[in-house]
Amino acid sequence: VQGSFKADIKLEDFVNNSAAVVQTINTWVEDRTNNLIQNLLSQNDVTRDTRLIIINCIYFKGTWRKQFEERSTNENADFHEASGNVSKVKLMFTKEKYLYGENKDLRVQIAHLPYKSDNTHVQFVFTVILPEKGVSLDSVEQKLSSKPQLLQQILNDGYTRTEELLLYLPKFKMEASFELSDVLKKLGMVNAFSDSAADFTGIVSKKDDPAGLYVSKVIHKAFIDVNEKGSEAAATTAIRLTKRRRLASDIKLVEFKVDRPFIFMIRESHNNITFFSGKFLSVPLSYYKRALRKIDVIFLDELGSEAAAATAVIMATKSISFRPKPSPIEFKADRPFLFYIRETRQNLTLFTGKFLTPTNFS
Repeated sequence: VQGSFKADIKLEDFVNNSAAVVQTINTWVEDRTNNLIQNLLSQNDVTRDTRLIIINCIYFKGTWRKQFEERSTNENADFHEASGNVSKVKLMFTKEKYLYGENKDLRVQIAHLPYKSDNTHVQFVFTVILPEKGVSLDSVEQKLSSKPQLLQQILNDGYTRTEELLLYLPKFKMEASFELSDVLKKLGMVNAFSDSAADFTGIVSKKDDPAGLYVSKVIHKAFIDVNEKGSEAAATTAIRLTKRRRLASDIKLVEFKVDRPFIFMIRESHNNITFFSGKFLSVPLSYYKRALRKIDVIFLDELGSEAAAATAVIMATKSISFRPKPSPIEFKADRPFLFYIRETRQNLTLFTGKFLTPTNFS
């Protein structure tokens, strides 16, 4: 564990000192996520039967390579929710060149916003998947689920082109919390949660713990902030993005306006690895009305993005041709969309999510 994963191992007294264990773990996570992820565990998560807790966390803070100007942000823009409601959001704007693509099968626009990088071998990007007007985010997600290879295909740089965009993107913060046990069981990970069927003898021998281990709970927390400066974040299918060729007489203004639900990702594009992802659907309750167990946290504004995520696994003992220069494409995220924060060279996705409802925040 220490050699391959560079992980720390610490001996704790779960039976007699559970409160201190919870505090130690929560402090460790806070320190490594710039205090974005707090109170990952509660006192109820550690019991006398707890034998092992595996903690993982990731933190990302990126500055846009091309920052938005705060004076261009519309403080009272419309956002069209999937329900038909129109809510208000702070909509950032810029006119810049970005990698851009379209997919006629999914009926989406895709834009990749790069972050500043001092390493030529690493490139993180914020990816937005924006359904066309009149297309629901649910239908896009269903197609992506039914065609597993499609997402990787549309994220490939070969399916995009550099275009000058009229880019509109909500400024938002997002956090969420998940207890993943039921989700993992539905995905087929059943035996690990069974006190009779689980087999973790590769971790603890029967000699050391005759009763054996099973997974009692998996807790995940994440956070993202996207703003003008950047982000802070604690079967092959023959479908591809089409490159449109336009004659001078066919040139028209195309915008990327994220004013409706969307999917987003923070990714490392060279290796196509996704670190964070999510979806923005509608305006949540006030960001500062924190739920008991908040987890996913994302900030996004004119300067960049910040995101963080933490996961706890608790184990218990058993019991291209020439064309005239086109007009800028408008990419206006004024409706739900998907987003990703990625490292492009390794194609790693750090964060992913979907933006459904704007959050009111200062």
